[in-house]
Amino acid sequence: MSVTGEPGGDPVKCGIPLGDLSAGLFCAVAILSALHARERTGRGQYVDTVAVRGRARPVDLSMENYARLAALLGPARLKDIVFTARSIGAEEALAIGLATELVEPERAEARVAELCELLGSHAPVTKEALRRLRTATTPDGDDLVREAYGSEGFRRNVAAFLARRR
Repeated sequence: MSVTGEPGGDPVKCGIPLGDLSAGLFCAVAILSALHARERTGRGQYVDTVAVRGRARPVDLSMENYARLAALLGPARLKDIVFTARSIGAEEALAIGLATELVEPERAEARVAELCELLGSHAPVTKEALRRLRTATTPDGDDLVREAYGSEGFRRNVAAFLARRR
């Protein structure tokens, strides 16, 4: 709620349930991606969704996260992915550094448990050092994100989009 309301005033809740809408949208994208993968490979996919994930996704739209992706992928590849909104397969994600390993679906839960155990075993100072390292070289640009998503033009476009749905 920090980017809603009037400047200098109290924050206000968003007028529509963006988290619920986002969750449905992300689920639809996941289903379409699974169908596309099945068409290409002949193998079915497992799709899992939780509404709360849709509520968490909008926080990913920050200059900090774009800067991290640009540092990892390079500006050209980041533009390709962001502007085209294309899906990235597991093998490509591994090749370009978005994933560190691929695990067979039947082994996924066990591998997650192993990683949680390992990360939980680190000393508190190690955890803090890793947290700081993660954000040490990112520029502050969240004001630009707030400006873009809080602009009258953005609100007008969202309203137009929602009006077409009715």
